[in-house]
Amino acid sequence: MPLYARGVVPFGAVVAALVATMGDSSWVLIAFDPKLALAMRSDSDANSHNGGDRGAPSCCSPHPATVRASGVRGSSGVGLAAPLSPTVAPTMPTTAAAVGLAPTAFWSLATLGLFISIPVVFQVGDLTVLAAALGGLDPYLLVGNLGTLVAVVVFFQSRARFADDSLDSIAPAQTSMSAVLRNGAKETSFVITWVALTYVVYETAVGVTGFNAASLAGVGVAGVLVGAVVGLVPGCAIQIVFTGLYVAGGLPLPTLLANAVSQDGDALLPLLFTDRRAAAAATAITTVPALVVGLSALVLLG
Repeated sequence: MPLYARGVVPFGAVVAALVATMGDSSWVLIAFDPKLALAMRSDSDANSHNGGDRGAPSCCSPHPATVRASGVRGSSGVGLAAPLSPTVAPTMPTTAAAVGLAPTAFWSLATLGLFISIPVVFQVGDLTVLAAALGGLDPYLLVGNLGTLVAVVVFFQSRARFADDSLDSIAPAQTSMSAVLRNGAKETSFVITWVALTYVVYETAVGVTGFNAASLAGVGVAGVLVGAVVGLVPGCAIQIVFTGLYVAGGLPLPTLLANAVSQDGDALLPLLFTDRRAAAAATAITTVPALVVGLSALVLLG
């Protein structure tokens, strides 16, 4: 998404990426049925090619400010980011002091979370053993809360701005490994913070009103339509709930397929903050292959 905002990739690439992604809800499906998850990934990737080829309306162009900042024009008239100098190399040592305390804590917790989650997601590990060693603490809950807290700290340290909104992040002075880690922590923390906020707001609304949009999905054509429409909601919170309904037996497969293709995951959030018009157009376009896939599955599965 930052590459589109800078004019490095075309709008069709944005649509293709959004169609291909399933967001964090894919982990729910992988843990439940890895073979089905792989089949759905292949389906989404195939549809992303078609969606990207046909998803380039003339009304959408890269973010004007960032394109002007690049000062480089491509053969198609789209601004391209200036190439990095080949003589610039990350020669400075990467230390906690150079990266910063909060970004260092962020990457440390992210690494710890990786080692905790991957074996469990792929059903080759048991968290109860690790929890027993921690005195009964849930390692997911512990690392997840700490990581989110650190991400919020990094978010506010970066003044609540996306780290890659300008070309500053690829300037020669920013090519050291320390700068890469700092900017990476800022960009990821930006998404994590907004996802966490969206999740809290959504769960609070469900708890207060008792209304759960994901529960509206039914069977047949109506279910496919609801799956595609729910996919329009940015962020992963409601999409995780939706996929969880399928895992619990509350949704048919065509409804899940429509939602999987339609949803954009957290990828849409950076685009919303850099180019709202392109974000709205892209997420609307992704519903077309979602409906085609969902309805086709509905016919094939009877």
